[in-house]
Amino acid sequence: MEKRVITLLLALTFYTGFAQYASLSFKKEQLNKALLLTDITPENPGQWNMKYVSVDIVASCNGSEVTASGTSDLLTEEQLRVVSSADLGTDIVINVNYNYSRVSYYLTVMPDVEAEFPGGKTELTQYLNKIILDKITDETPVQFYLSLIKFTVNEEGEIGNAQLTQSSGDQYLDRLLLEAVNNMPKWTPAQNAKGQKVKQEYRLGTGRGSNKGC
Repeated sequence: MEKRVITLLLALTFYTGFAQYASLSFKKEQLNKALLLTDITPENPGQWNMKYVSVDIVASCNGSEVTASGTSDLLTEEQLRVVSSADLGTDIVINVNYNYSRVSYYLTVMPDVEAEFPGGKTELTQYLNKIILDKITDETPVQFYLSLIKFTVNEEGEIGNAQLTQSSGDQYLDRLLLEAVNNMPKWTPAQNAKGQKVKQEYRLGTGRGSNKGC
Protein backbone atom coordinates (compact mmCIF):
# COMPACT_ATOMS: atom_id res chain seq x y z
CA MET A 1 0.00 0.00 0.00
CA GLU A 2 1.30 3.42 -0.92
CA LYS A 3 0.86 6.15 1.67
CA ARG A 4 1.49 9.79 0.93
CA VAL A 5 3.57 11.61 3.49
CA ILE A 6 1.68 13.90 5.84
CA THR A 7 3.09 17.42 5.75
CA LEU A 8 4.22 18.52 9.20
CA LEU A 9 4.73 22.20 9.90
CA LEU A 10 6.68 23.77 12.74
CA ALA A 11 6.06 27.18 14.31
CA LEU A 12 2.95 27.32 12.16
CA THR A 13 1.82 30.69 10.88
CA PHE A 14 -1.52 31.06 9.13
CA TYR A 15 -3.78 33.79 7.85
CA THR A 16 -7.57 34.02 7.85
CA GLY A 17 -9.23 36.38 5.43
CA PHE A 18 -7.52 39.19 3.55
CA ALA A 19 -5.31 41.55 5.58
CA GLN A 20 -7.45 40.96 8.66
CA TYR A 21 -5.13 38.64 10.63
CA ALA A 22 -1.35 38.49 10.67
CA SER A 23 1.16 36.43 12.65
CA LEU A 24 4.66 37.76 13.37
CA SER A 25 7.65 36.77 15.51
CA PHE A 26 9.90 39.04 17.56
CA LYS A 27 12.80 38.63 19.95
CA LYS A 28 12.44 40.21 23.40
CA GLU A 29 15.02 42.85 22.59
CA GLN A 30 13.05 44.02 19.55
CA LEU A 31 9.83 44.30 21.55
CA ASN A 32 11.55 46.22 24.34
CA LYS A 33 12.60 48.91 21.85
CA ALA A 34 9.10 49.47 20.49
CA LEU A 35 7.47 52.83 21.19
CA LEU A 36 4.88 52.88 18.39
CA LEU A 37 2.39 50.28 17.24
CA THR A 38 3.96 50.54 13.78
CA ASP A 39 7.32 49.49 15.29
CA ILE A 40 5.93 45.97 15.72
CA THR A 41 3.19 45.94 13.07
CA PRO A 42 4.87 47.45 9.98
CA GLU A 43 1.90 46.64 7.73
CA ASN A 44 -0.45 48.54 10.02
CA PRO A 45 -3.34 50.07 8.03
CA GLY A 46 -3.01 53.12 10.26
CA GLN A 47 -0.49 54.22 7.67
CA TRP A 48 -3.33 54.36 5.15
CA ASN A 49 -4.94 57.40 6.81
CA MET A 50 -7.47 55.39 8.80
CA LYS A 51 -8.45 56.73 12.21
CA TYR A 52 -7.79 54.69 15.35
CA VAL A 53 -10.75 53.85 17.55
CA SER A 54 -9.01 51.48 19.97
CA VAL A 55 -5.83 49.43 20.31
CA ASP A 56 -6.09 46.51 22.74
CA ILE A 57 -3.00 44.48 23.64
CA VAL A 58 -3.42 41.12 25.38
CA ALA A 59 -0.47 39.08 26.65
CA SER A 60 0.49 36.39 29.14
CA CYS A 61 2.67 37.84 31.91
CA ASN A 62 3.95 35.42 34.54
CA GLY A 63 1.27 32.98 33.45
CA SER A 64 -1.63 35.43 33.81
CA GLU A 65 -3.49 37.17 30.99
CA VAL A 66 -3.26 40.95 31.09
CA THR A 67 -4.75 43.62 28.81
CA ALA A 68 -3.76 47.21 28.09
CA SER A 69 -5.65 49.62 25.86
CA GLY A 70 -4.93 52.79 23.91
CA THR A 71 -6.37 54.91 21.13
CA SER A 72 -3.41 55.74 18.87
CA ASP A 73 -0.22 54.51 17.25
CA LEU A 74 1.73 55.76 20.27
CA LEU A 75 1.85 52.95 22.84
CA THR A 76 0.85 53.95 26.37
CA GLU A 77 3.08 53.19 29.36
CA GLU A 78 0.75 50.36 30.32
CA GLN A 79 0.88 48.89 26.81
CA LEU A 80 4.68 49.13 26.77
CA ARG A 81 4.82 47.36 30.14
CA VAL A 82 2.61 44.52 28.89
CA VAL A 83 4.63 44.10 25.69
CA SER A 84 8.00 44.07 27.49
CA SER A 85 6.89 41.67 30.23
CA ALA A 86 5.14 39.10 28.00
CA ASP A 87 6.18 35.52 28.70
CA LEU A 88 8.65 33.95 26.27
CA GLY A 89 7.15 31.60 23.70
CA THR A 90 3.64 33.03 24.08
CA ASP A 91 1.57 35.23 21.80
CA ILE A 92 0.85 38.91 22.19
CA VAL A 93 -2.54 39.61 20.61
CA ILE A 94 -3.11 43.12 19.29
CA ASN A 95 -6.65 44.03 18.22
CA VAL A 96 -6.82 47.32 16.34
CA ASN A 97 -10.16 48.95 15.61
CA TYR A 98 -10.25 51.64 12.97
CA ASN A 99 -13.16 53.76 11.86
CA TYR A 100 -13.74 51.43 8.88
CA SER A 101 -12.07 48.11 9.74
CA ARG A 102 -10.55 45.82 12.37
CA VAL A 103 -7.18 44.07 12.23
CA SER A 104 -5.75 41.46 14.61
CA TYR A 105 -2.04 40.73 14.99
CA TYR A 106 -0.44 37.77 16.76
CA LEU A 107 3.12 38.45 17.88
CA THR A 108 5.07 35.44 19.13
CA VAL A 109 7.67 36.34 21.74
CA MET A 110 10.74 34.33 20.71
CA PRO A 111 13.62 33.40 23.04
CA ASP A 112 17.14 34.32 21.91
CA VAL A 113 17.92 30.62 21.39
CA GLU A 114 14.92 28.49 20.46
CA ALA A 115 14.21 25.05 21.85
CA GLU A 116 15.22 22.27 19.46
CA PHE A 117 14.25 18.65 18.89
CA PRO A 118 17.29 16.29 18.86
CA GLY A 119 18.73 16.62 15.35
CA GLY A 120 16.62 19.65 14.45
CA LYS A 121 13.40 20.15 12.48
CA THR A 122 14.28 17.59 9.82
CA GLU A 123 14.61 14.85 12.44
CA LEU A 124 11.40 15.99 14.12
CA THR A 125 9.49 15.78 10.84
CA GLN A 126 10.88 12.28 10.18
CA TYR A 127 10.02 11.18 13.72
CA LEU A 128 6.42 12.34 13.47
CA ASN A 129 5.88 11.03 9.94
CA LYS A 130 7.19 7.60 10.91
CA ILE A 131 5.00 7.31 13.98
CA ILE A 132 1.85 8.56 12.30
CA LEU A 133 2.26 6.77 8.94
CA ASP A 134 2.92 3.44 10.65
CA LYS A 135 -0.49 3.65 12.28
CA ILE A 136 -2.61 4.92 9.39
CA THR A 137 -5.06 2.27 8.16
CA ASP A 138 -7.42 1.81 5.22
CA GLU A 139 -10.16 3.30 7.40
CA THR A 140 -8.31 6.63 7.73
CA PRO A 141 -10.18 9.30 5.70
CA VAL A 142 -8.78 10.04 2.25
CA GLN A 143 -8.95 13.77 2.97
CA PHE A 144 -8.06 15.48 6.23
CA TYR A 145 -7.58 19.08 7.18
CA LEU A 146 -5.24 21.22 9.18
CA SER A 147 -4.86 20.11 12.78
CA LEU A 148 -2.90 22.13 15.30
CA ILE A 149 -1.33 21.22 18.63
CA LYS A 150 0.44 23.58 20.98
CA PHE A 151 2.81 22.38 23.69
CA THR A 152 5.50 23.68 26.00
CA VAL A 153 9.16 22.71 26.12
CA ASN A 154 10.23 23.41 29.70
CA GLU A 155 13.64 24.34 31.13
CA GLU A 156 14.64 20.66 31.23
CA GLY A 157 13.60 20.05 27.62
CA GLU A 158 10.53 18.05 28.63
CA ILE A 159 7.22 18.26 26.77
CA GLY A 160 4.15 19.45 28.66
CA ASN A 161 0.71 21.03 28.33
CA ALA A 162 0.09 19.48 24.89
CA GLN A 163 -3.35 20.57 23.67
CA LEU A 164 -5.22 20.07 20.42
CA THR A 165 -6.33 23.56 19.41
CA GLN A 166 -7.68 22.69 15.96
CA SER A 167 -8.98 19.32 14.77
CA SER A 168 -8.17 17.62 11.47
CA GLY A 169 -11.77 16.46 11.33
CA ASP A 170 -10.77 12.90 12.24
CA GLN A 171 -10.40 11.93 15.91
CA TYR A 172 -8.01 9.08 15.15
CA LEU A 173 -5.50 11.32 13.34
CA ASP A 174 -5.83 13.93 16.08
CA ARG A 175 -5.08 11.31 18.72
CA LEU A 176 -2.06 10.00 16.79
CA LEU A 177 -0.53 13.47 16.60
CA LEU A 178 -1.22 14.21 20.26
CA GLU A 179 0.33 10.89 21.35
CA ALA A 180 3.36 11.49 19.13
CA VAL A 181 3.92 14.89 20.74
CA ASN A 182 3.50 13.58 24.29
CA ASN A 183 5.99 10.75 23.64
CA MET A 184 8.73 12.89 22.07
CA PRO A 185 12.23 12.64 23.53
CA LYS A 186 13.69 15.56 25.46
CA TRP A 187 14.51 18.68 23.49
CA THR A 188 17.40 21.07 23.95
CA PRO A 189 15.68 23.83 25.96
CA ALA A 190 15.43 27.45 24.86
CA GLN A 191 17.68 30.15 26.32
CA ASN A 192 17.29 33.84 26.99
CA ALA A 193 19.86 36.55 26.27
CA LYS A 194 21.70 35.71 29.52
CA GLY A 195 22.07 32.05 28.55
CA GLN A 196 19.50 30.93 31.10
CA LYS A 197 17.21 28.04 30.17
CA VAL A 198 13.61 29.14 29.67
CA LYS A 199 10.28 27.65 28.65
CA GLN A 200 9.05 27.98 25.09
CA GLU A 201 5.63 27.34 23.60
CA TYR A 202 5.57 25.55 20.26
CA ARG A 203 2.93 24.91 17.62
CA LEU A 204 2.85 21.82 15.50
CA GLY A 205 0.37 20.90 12.79
CA THR A 206 -0.51 18.49 10.03
CA GLY A 207 -1.43 20.21 6.79
CA ARG A 208 -4.11 19.24 4.26
CA GLY A 209 -3.11 16.00 2.61
CA SER A 210 -4.25 12.54 1.63
CA ASN A 211 -3.80 8.90 2.50
CA LYS A 212 -4.06 7.05 -0.79
CA GLY A 213 -3.90 3.30 -1.07
CA CYS A 214 -3.37 1.16 -4.14
